[in-house]
Amino acid sequence: LLLFFLLSTNVFAWFVYTTKVDSNITAHVKAWNVSFTVGSTELSQEINFDITELYPGMTDYLQKITATNNSETRATFSYEIISASILGDIYQTGPLLTSEELSNKLANDYPFKVVFNTDNQLMESHGGTGEFSLSVTWPYESGDDDEDTYWGNKAYLFKKSNPSVPSISLVVKITAVQVEE
Repeated sequence: LLLFFLLSTNVFAWFVYTTKVDSNITAHVKAWNVSFTVGSTELSQEINFDITELYPGMTDYLQKITATNNSETRATFSYEIISASILGDIYQTGPLLTSEELSNKLANDYPFKVVFNTDNQLMESHGGTGEFSLSVTWPYESGDDDEDTYWGNKAYLFKKSNPSVPSISLVVKITAVQVEE
């Protein structure tokens, strides 16, 4: 009799607690689709830039990357320099050197100028765009003949001893982040 009582109360409890609960809650997840392209070629977030020729009076180097936001929400995009190799001298960002400090170094510490630029960092939804550009220039007369001579000789010797290695090699990470609305 006791066994029958326990079995019947357990069966009753099982039916009571296994009822279906319906809450009618729905959610919409906004689509996220940001792409980075050069021409018609789509790129990943980490991009390598290799500049093979470096000398006073060189042809200006310019590379542009377009970020397109096909999402349902606005987005910001930014860049971070991960590493730079200038004529064999390697710089890594980290606790001792920030991306901004490395960018300033590349733009100001050499007779050639390595300049990073972004326009329209806030991209609107459904087709908004922004552009990242990298330029390397070294005018024939930079205004400091000693620096031009020193770095020109260093570039020549580096290229002579490392013909297959780029004179400047940069790794840059470009990211897009959803803006809360």
